[in-house]
Amino acid sequence: MRMRTGSKTGKIGGTTVIRISAAASKLISGAILLAITSPAIPQERVARLQALAWAQDNRAAIFDTLMPAVATDDASAPHKRAFSLRSLGGADKFEFAVTVVQDYDGTAQGTLVVTDGQPLVIQLAALRATHPEIDLIGATHQLKLRRIALSAASAKQIISLLTAVSVPLTPSSLIGFDATGYEVTTVAFSRLQVNVIPTDERAWRSLNRAIARIVELVGMQDSRRRFDPTSFEQ
Repeated sequence: MRMRTGSKTGKIGGTTVIRISAAASKLISGAILLAITSPAIPQERVARLQALAWAQDNRAAIFDTLMPAVATDDASAPHKRAFSLRSLGGADKFEFAVTVVQDYDGTAQGTLVVTDGQPLVIQLAALRATHPEIDLIGATHQLKLRRIALSAASAKQIISLLTAVSVPLTPSSLIGFDATGYEVTTVAFSRLQVNVIPTDERAWRSLNRAIARIVELVGMQDSRRRFDPTSFEQ
C-alpha cells in the first residue's frame, strides 16, 4: 500500500504507524435510555434494554478480541506481509473481518470471519439478559462465529487490490458511524492502519473502490449484513 502526499507517491517505510479515523463510535440511542428509566415500561423489557446497553458499551472490545486486525507477528517469516479488512457492524448489521497473508514464496491464504445468526451486540445482549452475572470473558466463549477459508486466488486478488491503493495523509473531513465504516490494516516491516467510510471524495476513491471490490468478493455487501433487532428490543 502506498501513501500520497501532494503529487508524490511513496511506499511506507521505517516503523511509521498512521491512523486515519473517519468513523465515530455509535452511541446508545436516546430511546433506549428513556425506556430504561420510564416507569411505564415492563420490567422484562427494561432488563433486555439494560442488557442491550451493556452490549453496546462492550461490543468494540469483544470485536477486537474475536476479530483482531493483523499485527506485526502476522508478518513474521515465513509470512512476508499481512492485510486485514474489518467492519464493526452494529445491532442491525453483522460484523466481519477478512485477513490475508502472503508468504515470501508468493503463496497467499486468507480467512473470512463473520458473526453467526446474530450480530455481536444482539448475541451479547441475549447472554446478559439470560445470565445477568455474565462478564465479558464468559460471554466471549459463547459467541457464535463462522470462519471461512478463502481460495488462494481470492487471497491474491485482495492483496493486489490493496497494494495498488494510495491514501492521502490528510484525513477525510467526513464523519460517519462505525457500522458503515471499514478499517484496513497492512503489516510488513512497517504498519499502516486506515479507518474510512464510503465516500466520493477524490482522494479516497481508490481505497473505497478496493474495499467495495473486496466486500463483493467475500460476499459481505450491506444487503447481506442487515439484521432486524426489533424482536429483541421489544
